[in-house]
Amino acid sequence: MELAFISHPKDPRFRDITGHQFEHLTVLGLADKRGGRFRWHCRCSCGTLVTATAKNLQNGHRKSCGCSRKKHGHCHGPYERSPEYTSWQNSKQRCINPNTPYYARYGGRGIRMCDRWLNSFEAFLADMGPTPSPRHQIDRIDTDGNYEPGNCCWATNMENSAHTSRSVLVTYEGETCCLSEWARRFNLNVKTLEYRIRAGWPVEKAMTTPGRSGT
Repeated sequence: MELAFISHPKDPRFRDITGHQFEHLTVLGLADKRGGRFRWHCRCSCGTLVTATAKNLQNGHRKSCGCSRKKHGHCHGPYERSPEYTSWQNSKQRCINPNTPYYARYGGRGIRMCDRWLNSFEAFLADMGPTPSPRHQIDRIDTDGNYEPGNCCWATNMENSAHTSRSVLVTYEGETCCLSEWARRFNLNVKTLEYRIRAGWPVEKAMTTPGRSGT
């Protein structure tokens, strides 16, 4: 099927969403304008081509070609509302959707989800297995690495935070240690210290400024 595209309007308020992904739909380009609304050509992750308005894509009213309601491709059975599915969907959106709150920390700095997982929840579940408990979430072993087999495991929030604090190294007075060790030495909450470092505080000030109530 050969698609017909129209040119973008010369309007500073017009927003080009070509290449953006909304759930199972990837926007290919501008299709036409009907009833005062622009419609976009989209390809579903199952391969089917559809058109949709930007409003329906952005508010979640259009998520797929319809196959997510059928028993092929995207029907996840009992896992559709599970912690595994939620973790997969959240991680994927952080990598591909600039509209998500944490995109800058993931997709915005080059973190990706491998094609095998990006295109199939079933493949993700087969590689990761069920979560040990609903409290577990996806943790990347190499925090600069991608979401892919071999670099991900299930971890609790506490384990995930501890992993982050062990991964961030800070040098102070000629000595390099992880955040958790510096926090222990200066009697600070590791999250307080991490926030200060990421916010750009000078290292000496971040280490020596007392926390609130010992935090």
